[in-house]
Amino acid sequence: MDRSKLEGLRVEAQPAARHERGFSMLELIVVVAVMGIIFAIALPQFLTYYGSASAAAGVQEMRTALYRAKQLAVTLRQSVCVTVTGGAPPTYQFRLGGCGGPVWVGDGTDAAGNFALQNGVALSNGGASPIFTPLATASQAGTLTVTGHNGAARVVTVTPSGRITTP
Repeated sequence: MDRSKLEGLRVEAQPAARHERGFSMLELIVVVAVMGIIFAIALPQFLTYYGSASAAAGVQEMRTALYRAKQLAVTLRQSVCVTVTGGAPPTYQFRLGGCGGPVWVGDGTDAAGNFALQNGVALSNGGASPIFTPLATASQAGTLTVTGHNGAARVVTVTPSGRITTP
């Protein structure tokens, strides 16, 4: 090969990185500042959404539990009371024959017959505990209050006809 051709190859083989430019410190600071502002605006909205979404999920889970208690009363042909128990987080139980009867232990309960809401929301009884009859009605109406992580409370009501509602 000719020596002039080799010298030409050497010149072309040198990296062109000297002419490339990266981000300056000022550009990086501006990008981080803009991201911080967006985060500061979005965080309160996300926390509000998370609290209300956790309360909504807890209400749906409690409605499902009440429907299960209603179905259990029909299947076992005896009254089933849904009682809220203490503890952290609060749990609830199904009691057979009424609110003073034995605790039902089955799928989804611990050894003592306690159910817990999955997303860690608070649960309280708004008065009388609902009691479902074998005819799928309620011999005793009641309300249960589910409180989300941000304090948003939603109520689940059992009417005397056995209807389960959430406003």
